[in-house]
Formats: sequence, C-alpha cells, structure tokens
Amino acid sequence: MATFAHIPLPASFALCVGMGSAYIGSLYYFTRGEDRQNKRTVQKRSAIVVAVAAGCATFLHFIAQPEAGAPSVWEHVGVRSKDLGMAVLFPLATTMVFYFGPFVQDRLSGYSFWREIVDNCDWNGFRDVLIAPFTEEFVFRACMMPLLLPHLGVTASVWLCPPIFGLAHIHHYFTGGVPIPVVLLQSVYTTVFGWYTAFLFGRTNHVVGIALSHCFCNFMGAPNLPAIPKHRYKKTVIATYLLGLAGFIYMVRQVPSLPLQ
Repeated sequence: MATFAHIPLPASFALCVGMGSAYIGSLYYFTRGEDRQNKRTVQKRSAIVVAVAAGCATFLHFIAQPEAGAPSVWEHVGVRSKDLGMAVLFPLATTMVFYFGPFVQDRLSGYSFWREIVDNCDWNGFRDVLIAPFTEEFVFRACMMPLLLPHLGVTASVWLCPPIFGLAHIHHYFTGGVPIPVVLLQSVYTTVFGWYTAFLFGRTNHVVGIALSHCFCNFMGAPNLPAIPKHRYKKTVIATYLLGLAGFIYMVRQVPSLPLQ
C-alpha cells in the first residue's frame, strides 16, 4: 500500500517531465542515425520504450511512501483486475462510436479493413498499433497521473498532464525535419487526444482500457476530413460523422467512475 502525496507538486511535475523526456530521449540516444523504419531499428526502439515503461514503474515503487489502507503502486498506475471488464468496454466502445463516420467513409470508398490488418502484421504495424499505444499510455498517463492527483484532483490533473505528451512531439522538428506547422498540429492533436485518455484514466483508474482505445485510434488513423467534400456519398458521410460525434458525446458521459479500492 502506498501514496505519492508526500512529494511536493513542483517535484511531481518535474518527475512527469523527466519520465516523458526519458521516453523520447532514450529513443534518439540509442538509435540516433538509424532508419526508424528499418526492422532491426523498430525492434530496438520497441524494446527501449518497453524498458523505459518498466523503469518508470520501478521508479514509482521506490519513491512511493507506504501507507496503511492506501492502494498499491500497481493499482495507482491502473494495473488491476477489479472492474476490468467495464474499464475496457466503455472506453473502447466510446472510441469506436467516435469513428463511426470515418468507418462508413472508408467502407463507401472501397477500403478493406482486412487488408489493413494484414498490412499491419509486421514490426512497423506492431510498433504503431500495439507497442507505442501501450507504452505511451502507461508512461504519459498511468505513471504521471498518480503523481498529480494528490495535489490537483482529477479535473486539474486531466488538463495538466496531456500537454507533456503533446510537447513531446516537438522533437520531430529537430530530429525528423518535419515542418514546424505540421509539428504544431501534431502537438495540438496529441494533447487533445491526451485529454481524452487522461479523462478516461481519471474515471476508470485502469490503464488497459485507455491503451486499447489508443491502439484502435492508431489503427484507424486521423479522420480524412479533406476528402469529404468530394466524396461520392458526401451527405451520407457527413450524416454518419454527425451521428458518431453525437454518440461519442453521449457515451463519454456514461463512462463509469470506478474507485481504486
């Protein structure tokens, strides 16, 4: 049984930034100069982020202060079995409802999801759809939120934690030569997505549900909004986008609040 309330807020925030920096920095320190799409590099980078995630969890075990009656460190970071079914079902279903419009748009365009699944059955797909979502949610949400919650509560922690995840994407400008407008858009998009998954973590106190939701988002990709005006079934696609958005707004309010204990 443990607590993180003894760590001052400035130190807690600094630890969050440090974990995020370790996640991003380790990738470029150990694989600098390598082609990130090369199979061996992908395998190495996957192993690195898994090791960083494990290191963050181990670090939290060391800095936690024992307290009778408090949740364990594993429970704090959302690795627990209690209410697991609801913690997976509600976030994943809510995320899928949001993608109702893009799903219909792709189907009407002749897009094959089975082909996409087959195409993702390699190390690049494994990294993008499984390794990255699980390790990112574990480090940037599950390991950071418990440090902020004792001082800020759920609402403020949900707002404050994700910008660290968004700012972490600025490295693409310095290391990948990505134009700054694209990098800024990525940072905004990932921050908004982080608010969503941080909200889900604050409600469910589980990491698996938000990780699977992230996996699904990475598999689907960003909605292809620029293609809608020229789509053959434009009105149908717009209608399904609106239905999906309405369903998402309804569903996100139904996500249950699942206590740690």
